[in-house]
Amino acid sequence: MRLFNRLRFSTLKNGNVKRYLVYAIGEIILIVLGILIALNFDAKKESDHKTLREIKVLEGIRDDILRDTVDINLNIRGYEAVIKSDSLLLRAFAERKPYEPGISNHIV
Repeated sequence: MRLFNRLRFSTLKNGNVKRYLVYAIGEIILIVLGILIALNFDAKKESDHKTLREIKVLEGIRDDILRDTVDINLNIRGYEAVIKSDSLLLRAFAERKPYEPGISNHIV
């Protein structure tokens, strides 16, 4: 910083305005580059944060699908048992079979 300050004051003191303007433009370019680099880092950080949020949401969706699949399979097995019992009862009614003690297990 001292070097830049000395350079700026010496150029103004010597009356070299053209050289001072070149220095001032260079300093502005450095400031703009610094701001652009900072914005780039911030954008990268935000992008990484969004990616992590997306991963968490997708993992949640995956977990929900897995739980739903287990639940659906349990429901299917339950319904298959009900269908089997109903078929046995319908067949017994169609054939007019007499009541058997084991048949009460199929009546819900």
